[in-house]
Amino acid sequence: MPQREKASACAICRRELPEKDFFIVRIEGFYTPELPEFTLEDLANATRSEIQRICARMRTAGAEELLELEEEVYRNYTYLMCRDCYRRYISRPLPAPEELY
Repeated sequence: MPQREKASACAICRRELPEKDFFIVRIEGFYTPELPEFTLEDLANATRSEIQRICARMRTAGAEELLELEEEVYRNYTYLMCRDCYRRYISRPLPAPEELY
């Protein structure tokens, strides 16, 4: 079980959580692209300088640029919830479409 501070609160109602009576909810989202297909001809046409240019760009990318890219392809969240909030949440984890927009 993950470490947590003694005064952790429910992510929804903000009440203090009892020591051993709470739920952990993890949400994970990631991009699942279709991988490009490369033929032998594609690989033969890719020049060493082009590959080196792409690698150099990746090495010199700033931390902010790399973080933005990471956030586009992967995010995860962990929430601690009291029993009451967990029951309400798990019965309907996603809002109805009309509630989103």
